[in-house]
Amino acid sequence: MLHRLRKLTADERRLVAEAAVLLALVRVGLLVIPFSTLRRLLPVRSRVPGKAKVARIAWAVTAAARRLPGCTSCLVKALAADAMLRRRGYPSELRFGVRQRANHPTTLEAHAWIVSDDIVVVGALEDLTKYAVLQATTSA
Repeated sequence: MLHRLRKLTADERRLVAEAAVLLALVRVGLLVIPFSTLRRLLPVRSRVPGKAKVARIAWAVTAAARRLPGCTSCLVKALAADAMLRRRGYPSELRFGVRQRANHPTTLEAHAWIVSDDIVVVGALEDLTKYAVLQATTSA
């Protein structure tokens, strides 16, 4: 893993580090404070060195989530990506959806994902269109 980290540029290492810290903070935050408070406390628009592209933010969140111990839920990844996008002034829409679980029509499956400029940034699934969007919160 360290040899891969050395191959990254300084900007990429900063992005992955930011994503890892946010993922950890969100994971703990969801356990101890209400969701609305946590989202409000997460980093808001600020001046961040360099303007990372949306695709690189998605990559950093996914890469950091894969390497953190334990399971990182779609909600944790979505909130971390949302915070990183908002810090850089990108539009970000946090969507929550549900669908009936295959072969279990009385059981619902939930999912959270992030959309920026009509593109799914984090949380893309092949069957995402089968999820009924319950709520979408937008921030710019």
